[in-house]
Amino acid sequence: MRSLPDSPYVSIFQDLGADSLKHFTLRHYKPKETVVPAHTLSDMNLFLLLDGICVVASTGSSAEFWCSTPYHLTPGEFVGLIELISPTPMKRQANIMAKTPATLLTIDGREFLRWQTARPRLYNAIIAQIIQKQYMNRDMLTHYTSSSSDAAGAQYLYHLYLIYKKACHDEDYKGPVRIWETHQEIGTAIVKNVRSIDRMLSAFKREGLIHTSRGKLYIDAEQAKRLAAYGI
Repeated sequence: MRSLPDSPYVSIFQDLGADSLKHFTLRHYKPKETVVPAHTLSDMNLFLLLDGICVVASTGSSAEFWCSTPYHLTPGEFVGLIELISPTPMKRQANIMAKTPATLLTIDGREFLRWQTARPRLYNAIIAQIIQKQYMNRDMLTHYTSSSSDAAGAQYLYHLYLIYKKACHDEDYKGPVRIWETHQEIGTAIVKNVRSIDRMLSAFKREGLIHTSRGKLYIDAEQAKRLAAYGI
């Protein structure tokens, strides 16, 4: 890569020269396409999501240390760190899949590790962002799973609305936002079985909190406000 892509999320790299940029590549993925498969030693790079949404499903030891429930990677966030900084070769501890059409910037893992001494401020800033994201994920999922009530489901749907709106639409967009999660995936996130999710979503639809089109779930700006206030 000769120059950085046109994205607000690459400003952290603005001081890098051609010697570093040659280790960057841009990749595009379709929905449900695997970005990184778990349990492999291939593709040992650091990834920065520029556009779209990816889902990270941790396995093995990382599930215990980081977050066992799949979480969303949103634009401007890094992923792929733990295997790079392991003192011994480590297979990928998570499966990373594109949830929507997605664009990722990949940084060669060896180049990233070189920054530890060559560019420590940049290296530490990336490390700090990744760690902060993981703790936020834990806090978020604890919040949504602390109650089995429909209020927890409403709050989680509001959370999904925010991340898909950010990733797939302009900042001032107020129209319907597609929620790409299946009923099973929503149930996994808030620890409910599929039957309970079906009942909850049917009730929300009757109350006008969500709507569907051709079997797909959508939430608009007004519905999002009502979901955020649900049960409060």
